[in-house]
Amino acid sequence: MNDATDLVAEIERHCAEVLGQHGGRNMAALARRGHLIVPADAGEQGTGRCRLGGAALLEPGTRWPEVDGIPLSLLAVLDVDALACWLGAELPASPGLLNFFHIQPYLDHEQYDGVNPFTDPRSWRVIAARPEHAVETPAPAGHLTRAGEVLLRQLTSDDEFEWGDGGQLYYLISAEALRAGDFSRVRVHRGE
Repeated sequence: MNDATDLVAEIERHCAEVLGQHGGRNMAALARRGHLIVPADAGEQGTGRCRLGGAALLEPGTRWPEVDGIPLSLLAVLDVDALACWLGAELPASPGLLNFFHIQPYLDHEQYDGVNPFTDPRSWRVIAARPEHAVETPAPAGHLTRAGEVLLRQLTSDDEFEWGDGGQLYYLISAEALRAGDFSRVRVHRGE
């Protein structure tokens, strides 16, 4: 299987085999495509310009998104053109690159008081960019994460564990080190 058509046919065949023709067809119709972004293995080419963290791929003049003066963090870039064969009719026109941003929920509380990172739509953005115009755009200064870094883990104080004076620990790593699996380059930051 090397394309989406083969995979869909295999799903339909398997569902019909297990559930019968009618039930199998109905079950296969429920299948939805999904994408998991993982680092490419050594020597393999990644899928288009997909990436986790690091610099955004924005068109010149596009401002880095923020909420109340707080820059959002780039979580991932999805190269929709590279995934087009898997999207089928679900995406009739490709937006090119999609940059996924979200507020850093691990900033000091005062810096984002009143912004719920999960219910306030100001705390996330998805920005499309045409691949032929997109340029690497580093995060603005002031982030807990430095340009090209990814948050690995946040530990918050609770009744059983207390970090510092009831604060939080953030384990951060450069996107390059994460892709290489070099966890010796992790750094820790303690916040309130």
